[in-house]
This record gives sequence, structure tokens and C-alpha cells, in this order.
Amino acid sequence: MTMDTRLKQFCMKVLRYAINRCGYKVAMWIFYPSCLEDVKKLNGVGRLYPYAIEKTIQLSQEDYKNFTSDFFVSRNYLEENHELCHVGEKEAWHCLCIRQHGESDGLLVVADEHGFIKYVAYLPRCK
Repeated sequence: MTMDTRLKQFCMKVLRYAINRCGYKVAMWIFYPSCLEDVKKLNGVGRLYPYAIEKTIQLSQEDYKNFTSDFFVSRNYLEENHELCHVGEKEAWHCLCIRQHGESDGLLVVADEHGFIKYVAYLPRCK
């Protein structure tokens, strides 16, 4: 068993414990990543926080590819929905779920008032 496999198994145990303890689902949040590859690469080393999805935004394949390739670009749909992103009761991060239309995997996003991403978490099977 590789170190990556052990780390992922440990993270899953922590996730299950957190879900049972606080009643929310939890995600591994990455602070200011530059692209989707950074999020996937750093997924085991982010900060673990509970979350609540406030809105799901579905993008076309082209728009999703553009979105995931550069997180340092302001997006209108993030700016328009940034007020939904906040820390609520039990310190749950209220966020947006961004995913490609027809796909199950997505990204949890906490956006600022200018349409930039502050935190991102990769979420498989967010349908």
C-alpha cells in the first residue's frame, strides 16, 4: 500500500468521523488554488470544514474547462452569488457547487464579492 493510499484512507476516516460528529458533510478546503490540478494535488493537505451547498451552478463543457484551468479570473456567476457564501452555524461553510452539466463530480467554492475564488474543495459525486 502506497503512502498516498494510506493518506487517502486516513482522510476518509476523518471525514466519516466529522460527518457523524457535527451532522454536516465535510470537505477538504484549499486556500487560493490556481487550478483544478492544484486542488486534486493538495486534496489531502487542506483544511477540513463542514459545508452546506447553497446553490449548484452547472456549466457547459467548454465553460467548465475554462473555469477549472484558471481560478485567478473573476467570474460573473461567482460575483452574482457571493452573498450565499459565508460561515454559518456550527462553523459550516455555506458555498456554491460548480459542476459540468451531465457530470457528477464538482467543486465547492467560496467566492468573494468581486467574483474571485477564496476556497475550493473537490467533491466527487455532488449530484
